[in-house]
Amino acid sequence: MDITVVAYLVLLALVATLRLVELRISKQNQREMLAHGAAKVAEPRFRWMVLLHTAVLIGSAVEVVFLHRPFIPVLAGVMFAIFLAANGVRWWVIRTLGEHWNGVDNGGGGNPGARGGSAPAPIDGRAGAICESRLSRRDVR
Repeated sequence: MDITVVAYLVLLALVATLRLVELRISKQNQREMLAHGAAKVAEPRFRWMVLLHTAVLIGSAVEVVFLHRPFIPVLAGVMFAIFLAANGVRWWVIRTLGEHWNGVDNGGGGNPGARGGSAPAPIDGRAGAICESRLSRRDVR
């Protein structure tokens, strides 16, 4: 097996490991939020999203190994830079939001939310929604 294929498979294993670490952090934060009054919101599609993400990682490995896709250095370099940047942003969001970051929706548990404190807003693990919510709160106050 070519060294580039091995390197790609190691990268995929690293991505899978990072996703498992994220799930662990998410569960820990979820337990903490529930202990502080947040209400768990049913997410029937969450397991399907986990399955889809798992399938994408497995499919990527299968494509490279069994379809013998060629290694294109320039494309690999650009994609690796994008990968590093995206993961840098991902972990910056997780670190910045701290205990409020979560992979699933929870009721706010007293969080003033984006409505200026009038009602609790759900805390959403997706970075855009949370950052938008935080920016909205700054505008309201």
